[in-house]
This record gives sequence, C-alpha cells and structure tokens, in this order.
Amino acid sequence: MGLRWWVQPHTRPADMETKLRSRGFRLDEDVEVLSWDLGREVVPRLPSVHVPPGVRAEQVLDETALRTSRRIASDSFGEAPPSEGALATWARALADAVQSGVWRDAEFLAYAGGTPVASAGVTLAGHVARFWGAGTLPAYRGRGAYGTLVLARCKWVHARGAERVLVRARKGTSGPILVRHG
Repeated sequence: MGLRWWVQPHTRPADMETKLRSRGFRLDEDVEVLSWDLGREVVPRLPSVHVPPGVRAEQVLDETALRTSRRIASDSFGEAPPSEGALATWARALADAVQSGVWRDAEFLAYAGGTPVASAGVTLAGHVARFWGAGTLPAYRGRGAYGTLVLARCKWVHARGAERVLVRARKGTSGPILVRHG
C-alpha cells in the first residue's frame, strides 16, 4: 500500500501536491465532499433519482448478503476480497444489529433483474449519515443501480433521524453521478 497523503485546500504548504509529485508520489484518487439536506420533515427531501424498472435495493440483513456485498465492492474497485476473519467480524456485527435493532452501519445491495450488481454502505453519526463504498460491477454500470442505492440509503437514514448526508465522492466516477442528481 505504501504512504498515503491527503492534500486538501487548507493543506500547507499550498503547493504540497506539486512537491509530492516531484518526489515520485502519484495521485491515487481525487475526491470532493458532497452533501444532501434530507430535511426534518416526516417525508424526506430526496434527490431526483429515477429507479429503472427491474432495479431494486435491499438492506443487507444476513451473512450471505454481506458476503455478496463485500465481493461486489472488491470486484467494483479492483481490490482483493476481504479475509475470512474480517468477514466473520462483520457478520457478527451485522447479526448483533439485526437482533438488537440498533444500527450504526448498514449495507445495501442493488439488484437488476434479480441479480446483485451493486453494493453500498452508510454510517449514522447523530443527525448526519456518511455514505461509503458504493460500487457497481463493471458490466452493469450506467443502468441505475448506483442511483437506486443512493435513494434507498437516503430513505433508510432519514427514517433513523438523519437530516444530512455526506459523501466523499471520487471526481471521476461517483461525483458526477451525485452532482447530476442534486
């Protein structure tokens, strides 16, 4: 993995990115933080996302769905799959949340014609929800799965008291999609 360095608008010196590049560092990802105000009303203010026919999202509620979600995430981002130990830890946390009804994190799967094609997660932090890890299998990109996951997570977090959503979006992939939907 190596050394990772976050360069932000307030990073000093102001030319830190140039200095890092001159020493052989490369840009790994270019991100922006986006926000959506869900509001405080009973009915949330939702982004303008069209859910195509045959595409749906469901919350991950069992270990089989969790394994599917994490496999899709790995495949979407071109990363190695998680270890069995990590999967076991996440499965225990999921089982605890399902049993107790107390959620801090949740994952969702998007299905196209019954096939799981995309996954995404969310973390609740008071009245703010942080979206993370949304990825769609390459063969299914551009068919509405990502937007469907955005909408499902917005509804889910609003039902649990969140008023605002934050996303650290990659400028070349998820950023344009999110901006297009508001």
